[in-house]
Amino acid sequence: MPDAEPFFVGSDIYRKPAFGFNHPLNIVRHAAVNDLLQMLGWLDETRFRESQPATIEQLLEFHDRAYVRALQYANATGKVEPDVRERYQVGTFENPFFPGLFERASMTVGGSILSAELATQGRVVFHPSGGTHHGRTDRASGFCYFNDPVFAILTLLKHGSESVLYIDLDAHHGDGVEDAFFEERRVTTLSIHEAKRGRSVARIQGRKRAPITCLYHAGSMTVNSTISLRMQCCRWLMRFELMHWFCAAGRTAWPATRCQKWNCRT
Repeated sequence: MPDAEPFFVGSDIYRKPAFGFNHPLNIVRHAAVNDLLQMLGWLDETRFRESQPATIEQLLEFHDRAYVRALQYANATGKVEPDVRERYQVGTFENPFFPGLFERASMTVGGSILSAELATQGRVVFHPSGGTHHGRTDRASGFCYFNDPVFAILTLLKHGSESVLYIDLDAHHGDGVEDAFFEERRVTTLSIHEAKRGRSVARIQGRKRAPITCLYHAGSMTVNSTISLRMQCCRWLMRFELMHWFCAAGRTAWPATRCQKWNCRT
């Protein structure tokens, strides 16, 4: 069987400064990845796909209209009113307001929608600007204004997928995605995160398949434990008759020091 055709999805919008000063995400990470791949000769121009921002209609497939409008208005006026800050958690230290916020957040969603569409055509896709897994329908959360993984999964379902496994590798629990699909029997979520940084017991009420939670302890990830994790993920992949699987890998997922232990609950 031939290898799947790989693609890189990105945009120059991520070269613009964002998140303001004194914020963990204020470094220009995505453009650096793109430039490094170009310098190493690893990224063929024919494999690059420019993302487009999600439309308002697309955003409303998951996010509340009032929340989307509030972000639009703040983006247009250049400020966040106190009641908007309180209601939607935008303009806080965790979720700061910055020029171009709406365009950047909607571009991330559009990139994940494009990535999922390419995946339905049998391609393997890398979208490094995605992974805003804390975003809620009606508010920002955990540096995330919209929830692009949700839109990628919705796109897969629209294209007829009957079984999707979402794998979330990060220091923090992928709570926004898990909650979005908790009642959706076609989607199983697997969150691998540091102990005490999110939900530690899977909720199983009313589901055919429970969310899977795998915890690691701070300073526990080594080469050996990473290999063990990969083997375990392969077992999970074989456990389900999957049409698609989707992995979101956070930048804080792999502290490489002494191995301690894993806790897995299903």
